[in-house]
Amino acid sequence: MTTGGAAGADAARDDLALSRLMPRVAKAFPLRMLLSFKLVTRLFEAMVALQTGHGWPLALAALGCGVLDCVLAPLLSGPGRRIVPRVALDTLDVTLWSLALPGSGDVVVIAASPAITEAGLWYGARGLVPPVLVGGAATAAQAAGGHFTLLTLLWPGFAALGGRLIRSYLLARWREEARLMRHHIEAAVSQAELAGQNSVAMGADSVVDLLVRTAPLIARYEPAPVPGPFSGWKAALAEACGRQSTYLGVALLRWQSAYNSRSPDLSTDVELRITPGAGTLLLSPAQARRLEADLDAMGPRGTVTVDAPHLGPPGQRQEVLVDGRTVVVPADPRPGTWPVTAAPIAFIGGAMIVLCQSVPAWEAVPLWLTGPLALANMAAAWWAHRNAGRDRRDLARRVIPVALLLGALQSVVTSLAMRVGSGRLPFEFFLHWVVPLVYVHARDLRRSRLPLVALGLAAAVGAGALAMPPFPAAGAVIGLCWFAPPLLTIMGVRDILDQDVADMHAQRLRIHDEAVRAGFRRGRLLVVELTTEAVDQLKDRYRALGNAVPRQMGEEIERRLEEAGTMLATAAAE
Repeated sequence: MTTGGAAGADAARDDLALSRLMPRVAKAFPLRMLLSFKLVTRLFEAMVALQTGHGWPLALAALGCGVLDCVLAPLLSGPGRRIVPRVALDTLDVTLWSLALPGSGDVVVIAASPAITEAGLWYGARGLVPPVLVGGAATAAQAAGGHFTLLTLLWPGFAALGGRLIRSYLLARWREEARLMRHHIEAAVSQAELAGQNSVAMGADSVVDLLVRTAPLIARYEPAPVPGPFSGWKAALAEACGRQSTYLGVALLRWQSAYNSRSPDLSTDVELRITPGAGTLLLSPAQARRLEADLDAMGPRGTVTVDAPHLGPPGQRQEVLVDGRTVVVPADPRPGTWPVTAAPIAFIGGAMIVLCQSVPAWEAVPLWLTGPLALANMAAAWWAHRNAGRDRRDLARRVIPVALLLGALQSVVTSLAMRVGSGRLPFEFFLHWVVPLVYVHARDLRRSRLPLVALGLAAAVGAGALAMPPFPAAGAVIGLCWFAPPLLTIMGVRDILDQDVADMHAQRLRIHDEAVRAGFRRGRLLVVELTTEAVDQLKDRYRALGNAVPRQMGEEIERRLEEAGTMLATAAAE
């Protein structure tokens, strides 16, 4: 399969496979992420410049960099070779700002997060180079200013890890879907090949039947007759087809018997008369059940003629004429594509964020507290992944309460256990992952439940704030700005991703249908080739008899062999 699924299967050898699987997302997501993280970082750089006494010139320089980011973003965002100049510019950017704002390296380095995340997302293992470059440059610049810290390596590392995890998750899912699709196509093609053979060999007065009747006429005059394999081959073919599908004739007789036994009133009985050849149409078990239900709804009486104008592969759309009325038997459902949901990715992000709160220079929450919280988030990510195939409304009703509960636990526990005097607001950290998750899935809830979700968010923030020592309200308001970048990044991405997934699914279905049609034709051509060889052999045997065959019998044999050749030519052309 040279499809999106195959691209996912070959992703280990193809850095940009993911961007080709999601062309719309690859175009829209990087631009939104770049602008949201860059602009918020510029705002905080300006605030830090004012708070540390550097004055308005440096603050205006930060805002000017934000304007420049807006100009360059459309030119530099997205997968491809542009990632190299982006990483170079971001390395220069964080180096200069780390020198200009000593002690704020862990803030300015966030400006490089979009490029680092994208490198991990699109380029796999090679995406680990940018965080080393950016983090190393920022750390060296901070050390030159007398503020050596390894925190400048933390955010680049987490950004790269996040991109890498998202890449691995999406590609693993699509590889599994591609594997299942291949198995389904192989089974459907095998069934279609049998159906193709059946359509030539089992029709009314088929060419095989003609040869079965002709071979004894030649064998009668041969000293050592050659046994014909056709009757045994037809029986084996019928048995093989019957194991995977149902003949129309069998399904109709079964329905007729069940229908007539429902009432002792003989006037309601029905007798189905199947036109020659129509009874060999193959139906899948689901199609046979659907046809029986349609016949129940029609309620025919008396003698009814049933015909099948075209013999196609089982599982495909079929038409059956019942007493002149067309009954459409729909095609069987094809394998679907699981929707990509935000919940597993958000829960994994929550695990990473809560582990950050154990960094000694920040909240320094004991690892024995953040570790179980992170494990709970990872378990929730796995659970959300396993439930991704559910109806979206049902999924939203499940994942949002779980996210609010885990977010509230993170808010309260980290606020109670934080390092005294850290000056940080840990009760707001969970908003970085809960708010995007809620934003994506809340649209699937009834409007009457949205106030409850908002109340749950407020309660989680409030509970954590109450567990905190006194803190300035202004700082809490400013801290809320940090959850804006992830929210702005994913706005609208769900709809775009749904379009990419729908396109991929449509492409897989086209390949499925083309493979089934090709298999059906191969089955027909196989019987045509085998039967053509049999006709040639009968002709050779007939010619070898010479004058041993009476004239009238010879004319009949020649007529039948000529008719078989015409039937084979027609079958090969169809």
